[in-house]
Order: sequence, then C-alpha cells, then structure tokens
Amino acid sequence: MVEVKQENSITIRTFGGLSFFKNDEDLTKDFHGSKKALEIFKYIVTHYDQKVSKNRICEVFWPEMEEGKAKQNLSSNLYYLRRGLDELFDSEGFGKHLIRANNKLCWINLPAGVNLDLIDFTEYYEQAQDMAPNDQETRKKILEKIIDLYKAEFLADEKAFWMDSRRSAMKDIAINSIHELIKMNYGSSKEKLESLFNRAFSIDPVNQNIIAERLTYLKNNDDILGALNLFKKYRKTLKEKYKLKVPPKIEELMKVIKSSQEIDELPEIIINSENYVDMRHFKELVQYELHKRSPDSLLLSIEFPSRKGREFPWVSATKKLFDTIRKSDRVSYVHDRLFVLFTETDKLSITKLIYRVNPYFENNQIDDGIRYSWHEIKPNMTSVITYGKWNSKK
Repeated sequence: MVEVKQENSITIRTFGGLSFFKNDEDLTKDFHGSKKALEIFKYIVTHYDQKVSKNRICEVFWPEMEEGKAKQNLSSNLYYLRRGLDELFDSEGFGKHLIRANNKLCWINLPAGVNLDLIDFTEYYEQAQDMAPNDQETRKKILEKIIDLYKAEFLADEKAFWMDSRRSAMKDIAINSIHELIKMNYGSSKEKLESLFNRAFSIDPVNQNIIAERLTYLKNNDDILGALNLFKKYRKTLKEKYKLKVPPKIEELMKVIKSSQEIDELPEIIINSENYVDMRHFKELVQYELHKRSPDSLLLSIEFPSRKGREFPWVSATKKLFDTIRKSDRVSYVHDRLFVLFTETDKLSITKLIYRVNPYFENNQIDDGIRYSWHEIKPNMTSVITYGKWNSKK
C-alpha cells in the first residue's frame, strides 16, 4: 500500500475546477498528462462512491469507436494518468494505487494522507443529516465546513453532460446549508448575515428560498426599498435569462410586504436617483438634524395625487427637482408623498432656496392637486413655514 507521509499531505479539489495541492502548494499546472486522461480522471472522481464499468467509460469518451480499440485507448490514458500523478507528487506507484482497475471496473482508492474535497463535502452533509436536532452549535460548525469546501461550482472547468446531476446535487447542498445557517443566525451580527446572503446569491441568484428569506429579512429591517429593488431584479432575471415568471410564493410575499407598508412600486426616476434613501434611513437623517444645536436644514414634502387608475407623469413632475438638488441632499418617498431634505442651508438663503425650487414645478405640465409644504427644522420639532398647491397649465 502506498502511503503519503504526513508532511506531504495531498488534497485533490473539485469545487471550482480540478486542482492538485501538496502541502497547500498548487501543483495543477505541473501535471503533464493528456487532456483526455484528466477528463477520464474527472469522470472517475465524479463517481467516487462506486466502481465504474470500463464499458461505460468507453461509451462516454469514444461512443463511435469499436469496443476493442476504445478499451485500448482507455488503458493508454489510464497509464498516462497514473504516471502523471506519480511525477506530480514525486511518489512511485501513487497513481496506480489512487486509480484502481481490473478487467471490467475502475474506481478511486484514496491512500492515507490524501484528501478529496468531494468526499469530505458529502460526509459533512451526511453528518448534518444524522445529527440530533437539538445540537445546534455542532450542526452550525458542520454547515460552515460544507460552505467553506464549496469554493465554486463542482468541476467548473468541465461542461460534460455526465456531471450535471452531481453538480446540481452539490449546489443544492451548498444552498440549503447556507439557507439553514441564515435561519440559525437571525439575531446575530448583520455582517455575518449579509455575508451569508451574498454567498448564496453568488451560487444561485434566483433560488426561491433564499429570495424569500432575503425579502423577509429586508421587510423586518424596514428596508422596503431594498425589498422592492431585489424583487425587480429577481423578476427581470427570471424573465430574461430563464423565460420564467415569478413563483406564486414570492408574489404573495411581495403583496404582504407592500400592504404592510402601504406602498406601491416606486417610479424608476425616483429609484434611480443617487439621492434616494429608504424612509427608515431618511427618518434617521431628519432625527440627526433635529438634535443638532444649530440646525441648518430645510424639509420639503410634496404630496402627489393618487396614482391608482391612471398614469402619472413622474418624469415631468420630478426631473427638474432632481436637477436642482445637490448630492448632499436626500430624497425619500412613501404614501404618494415625496420628501426632500436640504442640508447645510444657510437660514438667510431659505427664501432664495424656496423661490429657486418652486418654479420648476410651476413651469411643468403636471396634474392638478400636487401640494407642497416647506418645514424649517428646529431642535426636537419641525414647523411649517410655507405651503401651497401647484396646478397644471391649461
């Protein structure tokens, strides 16, 4: 039996592409075997948990070739594969012991000191499945190991049909592990949860369970704008890339989110403004200004008519306003009302600011019924200093 010395530990990685490591040094580029030999190795590794028929390997790699010739090709490639592994790890007989074969079958046999990430990944998953439900801390550690092993898609450098089912199964395990960790980590650090969500979306940007979990998380944290933006991106990706509609489960969840906040989908011109923040953050900014000893901000609220049942000219009604405000000013929207926080406003220039902004609305063709209010921000309170109504020109 060939054994690898402890100081010469070997790892064969399959997640992200086939690679060979010795003592954490990447030796993949030093493998001198043929491309076909590596493809056969990937096939045997993919079926690591079974002995593979040589006839089946020949059918996969030489489907049109006469059986005897195909088996000769297989024998030659197995020889070059084993020799290449011997040279790569500087260990005579290593390749023959790793890639075992008889007259009919081929299989993987790991020597002591050799690790295959696919086996570790699967064994961790099986451990997690067999664990007692109440052992949450140990389960969490195992799930984290699964995610750590899943560097990227299984054998990402190979696009052959014979690995599709294994690749899909590994992907599902990784996503389900992240999903479970997200649920287990609710209430822990925001950074940890964001990292888990980002990891899940990097693996599968349209996974229904992760989308639902993320939407719920954003709703619970009053980030309705974030939920709406995520939903729109998800819907667009499903339609353009997969030709699919949003699943009923996600549609129903979005209805609940919108109804709980009494908010419609925001007009694109508002969402796309670099000045836009969701109402939760907007309130925090206003509170900060209210508690300053010498507030120098001005709040403008604009109440639009209900958009239900008709198209509202958002572009003409808001474009000029966005052209007027500075990068430091902030805009938010809720309940058909637009709010603008003008910061660092010299009190002597309030009148000038009002007269500078008002004409942009008065000179645009907009529907009747748009009302506005200017609020001067004072410590612990706000007061209306002027208000009015814009009417469209007939």
